[in-house]
Amino acid sequence: MKPTLQAHLLERAASFLVMADHVAEPEARLCGEPLLQNVGYALELGLKALLVERGWDDDSCRIEVRHDIAKALGEAAKVGFVPAHPDLAALIATISPYYKRHGLSELVATGGLAMSPDQALAVTRSLLDQVRVSVSR
Repeated sequence: MKPTLQAHLLERAASFLVMADHVAEPEARLCGEPLLQNVGYALELGLKALLVERGWDDDSCRIEVRHDIAKALGEAAKVGFVPAHPDLAALIATISPYYKRHGLSELVATGGLAMSPDQALAVTRSLLDQVRVSVSR
């Protein structure tokens, strides 16, 4: 049986979270570009999985959201999503403007996130866990 689109998106998001975890530098205070890129992919695909679960189709995600993670979070809120982690909106607000235009190196050059790599991974993991529960219902 072929997995649903939302299950496929969530699986891909989880694989990017694993990669982010692999490239995280132990005890680093700042997030490097490889970590931010993989966190961005995981956030984008996780939110798109949620949107598909709530009635969006692949074309709508691709055309309307594209790589704008902040827009994806806003659209998810419109369909009833309330983030479990209090730092999700801040993480997305910080990386989305850079991520959507493939400019995460600029974010890193300006000092990066106001959270550690471990915190960024925890926030992303929380989102995917929350989406997993929604998708598996």
